[in-house]
Amino acid sequence: MKKILEKYGITKDDIHEIEDGVSIIIRKGIQKIKKKENWFFDFEALSCSERHAYLKGVLKEFDGEIVYTTSGEASKANTNSPFLLAVAEKRAESRCVLSACGLFEHGVIGEDEVRPEPKRSVAFKNIQNKLKRGEKIDAKHINSSPSMSKEEKDILLKEING
Repeated sequence: MKKILEKYGITKDDIHEIEDGVSIIIRKGIQKIKKKENWFFDFEALSCSERHAYLKGVLKEFDGEIVYTTSGEASKANTNSPFLLAVAEKRAESRCVLSACGLFEHGVIGEDEVRPEPKRSVAFKNIQNKLKRGEKIDAKHINSSPSMSKEEKDILLKEING
C-alpha cells in the first residue's frame, strides 16, 4: 500500500486509519489519483427520489476507455446530507478510483462511505460522559429521563449492565 500512496502523492493529511485494517481517504486524495492517472468520472442516475439515490458510475480515461464501473447509493438511512444524488455520486467515484488504483483491496474507503454518528439527545450525552468518567448511574435514573429516546435508554442500560 505504501508504494501506491507514494505513487499518487497521498500524504497523512489525505488518509487516516479509522479502525484496524480500514482507512479513509478524503476527497483531495481521490482527486490527486484521478489527476495523476488522467481519469475522469461520469455517472448515470438510475433512480432518484427524496428518500434515495442510486446511480451507475464510470471511471474513464480521456480517450473514452472505461477504467472501472460501479454503483453508488445514498438514502436517508445512511447519510445526514439532504443531497442524496451528490452523496451517491461521491461514493461511486471513490469506489471506482480506489478500486482501479488498488487501494480498495488494502481497506481504503472514501470519506463519504462512513456512516454519520446518530444524533443523540443532550441527556444521553451527559449520562454517557458520566459513565466514561466512572460515575455510577442507576437504571431508574436512565428510565426516568423524558428527553431520551427508547433507543438511547437501551444503549445506556446495556452499558451499565455490561
